[in-house]
Amino acid sequence: MIIFLLTILFACSDSTENTSTNTPEVELRQSVRTEMVEKQIISQNLVLPTTLEAERSAILVPKVQGRIEEVFVRIGDQVTKGTPLLEIEDSDYFASYKETKMAMRLMETQMEQATRSHERFKKLLEEQAVTKSQYEEVEMGAKLAEGQYERAKIGFDIASSRLTETKLKAPFDGTIIARNVEAGEMLGGNIQQPPIMIADLRNIRFIASIGESTVGSVSKESKAFLQVLNQEPFPVKITRINQAVDPVTRTIQIEGIFDNSTHTFIHGQSAQLTIENSQEIIAINRQALLNRKDQTADVFILLEDHTVQKKTVRYGRSDNGLVPILSGIQEGEQILVAGQSRLKDGDLVIIVSEQAQ
Repeated sequence: MIIFLLTILFACSDSTENTSTNTPEVELRQSVRTEMVEKQIISQNLVLPTTLEAERSAILVPKVQGRIEEVFVRIGDQVTKGTPLLEIEDSDYFASYKETKMAMRLMETQMEQATRSHERFKKLLEEQAVTKSQYEEVEMGAKLAEGQYERAKIGFDIASSRLTETKLKAPFDGTIIARNVEAGEMLGGNIQQPPIMIADLRNIRFIASIGESTVGSVSKESKAFLQVLNQEPFPVKITRINQAVDPVTRTIQIEGIFDNSTHTFIHGQSAQLTIENSQEIIAINRQALLNRKDQTADVFILLEDHTVQKKTVRYGRSDNGLVPILSGIQEGEQILVAGQSRLKDGDLVIIVSEQAQ
C-alpha cells in the first residue's frame, strides 16, 4: 500500500513539473515602428489674405479754418500736382494780408531812414561834429527800426501763407479717393473725417502678415502670386520683410509693390497672396506627433538599448503627411511612428518592420 501511494505521489510531481515547463512567457514590450529622421524637400503654398494700398497716398486738410467756398473735385477725379481741390472764403485772410503788407512797408521806410541817419552820424562822429552819445543814440534807433521791420516782415509772411492756404492744392499727381466736405461747411477744429484724400494708384503695395514660425522659409526671392476677386493670379515680387514680430498676433509683415498704370486695382482692395515655398528641412511622419498644441508636440526617439526617450519638438505647417521640424530632434535619429501612444521614458520596445505593420 505504501509503495502504491509513493508511486502516485511521484507521478503527480512529474505531471506538475511538465505543466510548469510548458507555460509560454508573456511579452510585455510594446511593438513599435520607427523611421529615420532625415532632411526632406518640403513643398507647400502659403496662402495669405492681403490688402492693396496705393504706394503713395495723403489725407489733405487745409492749414487754415473757415467756411468752404467751393469744392472743385469729386471722388474718382484724376488730378495733377498743384490742381486746386477746394477753396476757403478768403476775405478775412486777404484783409490781414493787406494790413501786414502795409505795416511791413511802413517799417521798411522807417528802417531805411534810420539807416541813412546812422550813416550820416557815423561820418559826423569821425569829423567830431557830434558826440559819441549822440551817435550811439542814432545807432540804437537804426537797430530798433531794423528789428521792427523784421517783425513786420514775419507777420506779412504768415498772413501771405495763410492766404495761400485758403486754396487746397494737390501735392502730387493722383486720384481723389475720398471727399467728405461740401461748399458752405465750416472747416476747422476737430475733424472727424478727412476732407479730401488723394492716392497715386500708378503703383500698388500689397501687405500681408505671416506667422513667425513660417517666415524663415520666405525670402525676397520666393515666388509669389496675387489674386484679386475671380481674376487670374499674376506674379508679384516681395520687396520687404519686417524685422519685428507683432507682440499680439506673433506675425511678421511682408509687402511688395507692383505696377498699376492701367488703374485695374484700387486702394483698400482685398486680395489673396500665394507664396510658393520649397525648402530642405528635417521632416517627419505626421503620425509621430503626440499631444499637439500651439505648433509643439511630443515624439519618442529610439535609443541604442531599445529603450525610448520622449522629446518635445516645434513644427511648422504642412499640407501633406510630412511635417517640417523646426527644433527638438536631429537628423539621423530613429523616431517612433506607430505604437508609441502609451509609452513613457525608458520603456523597452520591440522594433517591427514597416511591412509587418
